[in-house]
Amino acid sequence: MGDGLNLYTYEFRLVEIAKLHKDAADELWLLKNKYNSLLVDFDYLPYESKISLRDKLIFEVDRINRIYPSTDEQGYEKAKEKYKEYCN
Repeated sequence: MGDGLNLYTYEFRLVEIAKLHKDAADELWLLKNKYNSLLVDFDYLPYESKISLRDKLIFEVDRINRIYPSTDEQGYEKAKEKYKEYCN
C-alpha cells in the first residue's frame, strides 16, 4: 500500500510541475510578444517611455523567474533545440 501511495504522490507532483512549466511558458510567450511590440514601436516612442516599458518588462521577467520552478540542464537543452526548430 505504501508503494502505491508513493507512486500516486510522485505522479501527482509530476503533473503539478508540468502545469507550472506550462503556466510559465504561457507568461513568457506573452512577455515575448510585449518585447516584440516594443521593438516595432521603438522609433515612435519618446525616450522616457522606452525606458519605462523596458524596466517593466525586466521586472516581469524577474517575477516569472521567481514564482515558477527552474528547468534542469537536460530540460533546458531540449527546449533550446525545439526553439531552434521552431525558428527555422
